[in-house]
Amino acid sequence: MLITALSVIFIIILASPASFIIARRKNKFTEFLYYFFFMGSLIPQQIIPTIKMFRMFHIYGTIPSAILVYIVLNISFACFLYVGFIKGVSSSIDEAAVIDGADCFQVYFKIVLPLLKPINITIVILTFMNIWNDINIPLYFLSNPKYWTVPMQVYSYFGRYNGSHWELVFAVLVLIALPIILLYLAGQKYIVSGLTSGAVKQ
Repeated sequence: MLITALSVIFIIILASPASFIIARRKNKFTEFLYYFFFMGSLIPQQIIPTIKMFRMFHIYGTIPSAILVYIVLNISFACFLYVGFIKGVSSSIDEAAVIDGADCFQVYFKIVLPLLKPINITIVILTFMNIWNDINIPLYFLSNPKYWTVPMQVYSYFGRYNGSHWELVFAVLVLIALPIILLYLAGQKYIVSGLTSGAVKQ
């Protein structure tokens, strides 16, 4: 829960304002940033160089190393959704706020950020599910069993009771799936609107 929650929080904090700038400022630099983030979702993850880099900074095998990897892996997808959503928000709202004396930070925090609730909830649910169910990152980056995430614990639990106590295995799986089910039920009405906003050019 710690790894998932912190990863999702930092993804929202970093991707949201960056996407606001990309969506609102039309120049070559922001266009480059947009395609830079987009390419981040296409380029495969490099495990060995990442492990070497973390060892160089002496954080390999720690919780921060897993959080950093999850942020990098999911921020491009979040930016892609944010940019599409923000482009669907009329820029006349920003212009009116600027005329009233608001600066860039005030426009974002007081005007744009409250309008991002649907896409915020959509990204929280999708990234939470992606990180919560992932087994590859803990397998490679969390060498200490006491830092293992839920899927790794299930793997260990399944191996311990394989073939004899299926009722225990399925009970653990139900408890693990419960947070995702509750999160999805709480925010399901925002998912469709968050994913489809900005898909049609206005």
